[in-house]
Amino acid sequence: IILVSTLIYTLKGGLRISILTDKFQFVIISIFLVLIFYYLFFSGKVVIDTHLIASKASVLIDPKYFYGYTAGITFFIAVFATNLFDQGVWQRVFAAQSTQDLKKGFKNSFFIVLPVILLLGFCGIVAVSLGQAKDPSTIIFSLLLTNSGKFLTISILILALTLVISSMDTLINAISSLIIIDGKKIMPFPSKLNYFYFSKFFLIGISILVFYIASKGLSVLYMFLLADLLCCAAVFPIFYGIFKQDINSKIALLSVAVGLIGGLLFFPNLTFEKSILVGLLFESSLFPTWISTALLFWSFVVATILPLLTLLMLR
Repeated sequence: IILVSTLIYTLKGGLRISILTDKFQFVIISIFLVLIFYYLFFSGKVVIDTHLIASKASVLIDPKYFYGYTAGITFFIAVFATNLFDQGVWQRVFAAQSTQDLKKGFKNSFFIVLPVILLLGFCGIVAVSLGQAKDPSTIIFSLLLTNSGKFLTISILILALTLVISSMDTLINAISSLIIIDGKKIMPFPSKLNYFYFSKFFLIGISILVFYIASKGLSVLYMFLLADLLCCAAVFPIFYGIFKQDINSKIALLSVAVGLIGGLLFFPNLTFEKSILVGLLFESSLFPTWISTALLFWSFVVATILPLLTLLMLR
């Protein structure tokens, strides 16, 4: 239902309808976020006890906790690298009427997003203190759905659907724009082919594949992290090539491949306890604790730095 309905209005209306619906989605998301945070912090139905946090999750609020910093740096690297390749962002950048509007949009987004991230981060600490942090990607829902009534459950459902649809229509437009603008470079079909219409059929085909993968119930967080790893490996070669233009595509691709392979060697399994290099090829005990217990961090660091070193050597 979500895929079909989003495809219908997005393929018909394009970026304009996506921006229009984003306005309504922003209002809906804001209202429900207020309701959710009221439920969490003021309704009394979720136990937020400083003594409980101190006893069950004290390590997470300890300023000397090393892995707290590595986790923060890990997701900063991942989000930064991924957003540089987010065509949805670049499409909005080039659709802005002026540089001033663009700056205003980024500033407003920053001040809206920052407190939400801080509050959601605090929800993670509360969830750990209550023993409800089994799946990191659904912590907020684990907290909300405990002893929740019908009204809150429906509110969460509407919020989740709005978030998904808002992301989907942006992504659909982003992929469509790439095919229309650069389709001839990537897929050099006969000149009579209309890439505008081809993009629509291509997206319908991709959506069927997405539906199949989604039906398997895989960890969304883990899939995001895999995508982040690829972006980390590609960020230096791609943007170096754009600005310096003293390397060819073969060197760039080789650098990306080296970074991706290096990152995958450290990339953790679904339990985040082992990786190909640490735990599979070699025993975890052979590695220092600060490596074996922060595999995701070192995976992203290696994937980001190796392409840079490869470029410097080959250039």
